Amino acid sequence: MNGETRRLVDDNEMIVLVKHRNARRGSRPGFGDWGGTGGSHRWHANDIASIYLVVSLAEGAAYHAKTLERCPELYDPSVRLRVEQGRYILAEDYLRALAGCGVIREEVSAALADVEALILPGSAIAAPRLDQETITIDGEELPVRGLMLRLSQPFNLSGHPALVMPCGTTKEHLPVSLQLVGQRSNTRALLDVGATIEAAIR
Repeated sequence: MNGETRRLVDDNEMIVLVKHRNARRGSRPGFGDWGGTGGSHRWHANDIASIYLVVSLAEGAAYHAKTLERCPELYDPSVRLRVEQGRYILAEDYLRALAGCGVIREEVSAALADVEALILPGSAIAAPRLDQETITIDGEELPVRGLMLRLSQPFNLSGHPALVMPCGTTKEHLPVSLQLVGQRSNTRALLDVGATIEAAIR
């Protein structure tokens, strides 16, 4: 496992490399010192996008309500549309989505029970062009926005600290990234893990 950070994420499963708390201390930072092992954690991955949509639209509408009424012309039309859509989220749907957040939170915490951090891809795709709206994967045309959000949504919902850092480029010289997720209420420890990885891959 030494040095291996490549894992797959599909619609039903997230497989991650983790750092054990009993890893050797005091040695030069590097993947060989981590004692990392691969672990498979099945989450409610198929529900995350739906939960995220309800929560983000409803809370976005509430946050922007006063500004949107006072000066709606300041909003980009696409952003304004999303904010206005949030006004039509039913209370029962919002409460159900919050309950879903709780389930995701418990599942992420369970994945972190015996480790300090999860290491995941930072994005499901390499950096797209600024004007690119869709991308074709395995013959299916998918929206870039959804793919860019896909791997960060679980932790936006669960409240676990996460950070993303560059980790190389594709053969087309487009940047790729990895994402680190840590224990709730312990961002400092996550930043320490990030510093260790940054030193190892720099």
